[in-house]
Amino acid sequence: MEQRIIKRVKPDKHTDYMACAQYVDWVTQAFDERLDNDFIVQEICLEKEIDGIKTISHYYEAWHVVNGVCKKEPYQDSHDLFCIGHSLDDGDALKESIGHKGRIVFIPRGVLVKEGSSLYDEIQS
Repeated sequence: MEQRIIKRVKPDKHTDYMACAQYVDWVTQAFDERLDNDFIVQEICLEKEIDGIKTISHYYEAWHVVNGVCKKEPYQDSHDLFCIGHSLDDGDALKESIGHKGRIVFIPRGVLVKEGSSLYDEIQS
C-alpha cells in the first residue's frame, strides 16, 4: 500500500506552556488530484481517559484551498495546532493536575470536499 504524507509536522514553538503541541501544515500536493477551490475537512475523535474516567469528543474542522494553496490567517504559524497542557502562569490549573494520571488519543480522518459537491456550500457558510 502506498503511503503519502498529507500533513507536515512542524517543531513545537511553545515557550510558556507545560504542554505538548503539534503544529501541522497540509501538503496539498499529496492529494491525488489538484486542489483548486476545494475544502480539506478533518474529522476528529479525541478520547481522554483521566483517572479511569473516559470521555470522547467528536468534531470537524475545515480548511479552504484556493489555487492549490491552503489558506491560513496572517497570525497563524500553521494550518492546525493540537495542544495539551497548562499555562505556567495558571497556578490553580497546574495544582489541580498534580496527582492525576491518564491518556489522550487523537484520531484524525481527512476528506476532500470538491467545489460543486453537496457539502461544499454548507462548509463554506
